[in-house]
Amino acid sequence: MTTNYHTPHVSGDALTAAELNQVYSDLDGAITANAATASTNLQNAINGTTSITQLRLGRTTLTIASGAISVTRSSHFIDTEGGAATDDLDTINGGTDGDVLELYMVSSARTVNLRHNIGNIRTVTGGNIEMVGFQVVQLRFVSSFWVVVPDAGVMTRDGEGAAAVRLRDVTLPAGALAMSAGVGRLSFVPGMDVRNWFACRAAGASVDSIGAGTITTANTPANANDASDTYVTMPTTASSGNAGGIVTAFTMVRRAHNPIMYAIVKTPADITSVRYWIGLGSAAVTNVDSIAAGTSFVGWRFSTVATDTGWRPVTMNGTTQTTAADIGTVAASTRYVLRMRVNDVAGKVFFSVNGGAEVEATATLPASATDLGVVVRVFNQVAAIRQINLSRVWVEYD
Repeated sequence: MTTNYHTPHVSGDALTAAELNQVYSDLDGAITANAATASTNLQNAINGTTSITQLRLGRTTLTIASGAISVTRSSHFIDTEGGAATDDLDTINGGTDGDVLELYMVSSARTVNLRHNIGNIRTVTGGNIEMVGFQVVQLRFVSSFWVVVPDAGVMTRDGEGAAAVRLRDVTLPAGALAMSAGVGRLSFVPGMDVRNWFACRAAGASVDSIGAGTITTANTPANANDASDTYVTMPTTASSGNAGGIVTAFTMVRRAHNPIMYAIVKTPADITSVRYWIGLGSAAVTNVDSIAAGTSFVGWRFSTVATDTGWRPVTMNGTTQTTAADIGTVAASTRYVLRMRVNDVAGKVFFSVNGGAEVEATATLPASATDLGVVVRVFNQVAAIRQINLSRVWVEYD
């Protein structure tokens, strides 16, 4: 549109249609040209031809309700339900394929646990992500799931379902990295400030103690090594109700020490008419499905008397027993890795079998200060020998 080249009108001049139409035409042309330029600039910014100097996303605060939030934009603060110190986030409602989402903690005093595969949240590691402090988590909506975008750094987590922890800065002591045929290996011995541990392991026809003190063994064990592992077979006698297996002293560890226990066992060819107890107890568990009052226990049971089909997590606080659903199916002549980890502060125990998903237990746990020891026992329910093959038990703790 041309300016300053026209002849000014004065008051009383007549305006012709041609003059007015020319003014309108100039305005239309300017608007069209500016709109086209704006559209081009916007398109260039979207496709990356022109850089965007700064992008600012407005945020609102969403409060978790029954493990869920409903997003309305690409950036949100999140808060725990009722202002609790910790809370679980399982489901994020809202979202269309390709959507981007950033989640921020509303307060550094809160902790939110993003749980994998409970609702519609998925993580790369398959474990949960614990949001603490001012941590930011980015997600993308893919198909029907909100998928966490991994950021740089090494992630580690303490077992299936545990919160992922980022190792942002890792420093190795001098001489820690040894080279063998061009391959680097960590070769240092941890210091004395690491977690404590003890173990029981198969050694021919006996079970050796490694820091576990005196191990009490029933009947006459025998070597049972095979292609899958080293084992000692621990039999009952042929008298119905007889106990086979091992126990340690019942002063080895407490729930307050946050123990993690691994028990690697193999079932024999005959698992009929049998009862197994494997875990940490305050006394030797007897030939029952419900542990006697006064005995605390946390571990697994498989009992054909109780019609168990898999390994069943059991917690007993000395008064009340809680028995969870079967994990998997117990089969004959099969190797099992039973893992249990205790979070004393949270009042939780997590059980898993063969590296599968963890099952959480919170009810009737042994008291934090109760002394416990290892229990691996087999009981026959008929007048015939039954057994279990033990490879090793490993317990680490604070």
